[in-house]
Amino acid sequence: MRELIFFFSFVVLLVLVYNITDNSYSEKYQNLSKTDDFFNSTLTNEENYNLFKIANVFYKQGKYQDSIDYYDKILKVESNNTEAIYSKGYVYDTLGEYDKAIKSYKEIEDVYSDKKFIMFKIANAYSNSWNLKKAITYLDKILEKDPENVIATYSKGVNTDKLGEHKKAIKYFEKILE
Repeated sequence: MRELIFFFSFVVLLVLVYNITDNSYSEKYQNLSKTDDFFNSTLTNEENYNLFKIANVFYKQGKYQDSIDYYDKILKVESNNTEAIYSKGYVYDTLGEYDKAIKSYKEIEDVYSDKKFIMFKIANAYSNSWNLKKAITYLDKILEKDPENVIATYSKGVNTDKLGEHKKAIKYFEKILE
């Protein structure tokens, strides 16, 4: 009976975590082209503003290499543009080119405004590339700053489980349910 309750609690938790990540992180960062305020605050000239719009359109059309090319054009003018670097990493993440995504994310790790978010992106890319110990290292960094972070705790449990440490993984999942 305990296992059944745990299983149903776990399923509810999965739905909750999916909704949290889907609604907070995805909407905030995937739809970068929604507001002109975003562009005005991150790009220094009208040409780069237009390049960013074009890059995002290509991304939405599934023309990922074209999107990367346009982010590169922005970076030729503004080599430290964090949103262009992030967006380029996001495209690589989408393509499954995790090493390139990690390189982009790490380039802005220390200067990105939402540090937990970028650390989570790095952890997730490491996890997707099956570099699970490095993923856990980044999740630990998040949990050091925010010990109650449900998403990081859940992800740490998933990565621990992938390493074959099932009993340890269950403890992370149970911590979420407390």
